[in-house]
Amino acid sequence: MDIVDAIKAEHDRIEEMLEQLDDLAGNGPTLETVELAADLVARLRAHAMAERDVLYQACIRRGGALRELAQRAGLEHDALDAVLMRLRMLHPGGDGEMKAAVGVVRDLVSRHARDEEEALLLPKVAAGFPLAERLAMGEAFAAMEERALEARAEVHVGEPLSRATLATGPGLNDGEILP
Repeated sequence: MDIVDAIKAEHDRIEEMLEQLDDLAGNGPTLETVELAADLVARLRAHAMAERDVLYQACIRRGGALRELAQRAGLEHDALDAVLMRLRMLHPGGDGEMKAAVGVVRDLVSRHARDEEEALLLPKVAAGFPLAERLAMGEAFAAMEERALEARAEVHVGEPLSRATLATGPGLNDGEILP
């Protein structure tokens, strides 16, 4: 699959998960909410890692506007990661802090995914890379994201997600920690 289409499809999946979690987060602590929060954090982190290592690196090598947009997107991932770490420490219901954190994650994801990547970066990727390259990047992106999701092992809400849980992604040696 073309990396442009793969990333857009993944954005849609993440948005659906955020909507579900937003609906559940204020309803009190349930196993469904806890599992969905853990799945969302794992998916977002795997997605971000695959974007950085596949798409952003290709854009940086290409240079020009692609380089600038990719560098900016990497910084946006850092900001989102800080909020995700906070989300991982919260519990549903009660004081409403998890629902608030989900709202912040939703806003950051929407701005980054829809307003930055889909509106600015991905059209330049479609125009700046031949289809064969985009297809190869799409395959690498999907494989890296899937491997990261499989490697996440047991992740529990209330425990910080360690980068070590994603330490065996493509191109990494077993036990190597992600940057």
